[in-house]
Amino acid sequence: MSEVEASIVPEVELRLLIASQAQQIEALREELSTLREEAALERAYDRQRLSKLENRNKTVTSDTGDAYADKLHKLMLQSGTRQISVSNAAKLLGVSRMHAHRLKPSIASDPRFAIVKDPKHKQRHLIRITREVKL
Repeated sequence: MSEVEASIVPEVELRLLIASQAQQIEALREELSTLREEAALERAYDRQRLSKLENRNKTVTSDTGDAYADKLHKLMLQSGTRQISVSNAAKLLGVSRMHAHRLKPSIASDPRFAIVKDPKHKQRHLIRITREVKL
């Protein structure tokens, strides 16, 4: 009988060990599921942030661009300025420098203005009044 008793003890211990490992596996599965959900939420949040950043840099609508071009022309005539850098135009218009750079296509399409490279600076552009419009 001692051989039978000896074989029963390890079998009980094995069953307890298996049950314990099954519980650990289930806990790990739950943790993995939670981590996957959190990663999916973070990914969605990052996509929203990137989308907002990308959409923020879109060009200005033609109506808004035309309004800014009119305002810039008026302010340049009032101040007697024939040409101005894009950064100084931003200050004159009261907008950010990046916004002024997004306005460049609208200003360039206006026949009252010409955008030229600054001969004294390799990256700077100047906005020049090409002709005055009588109102």
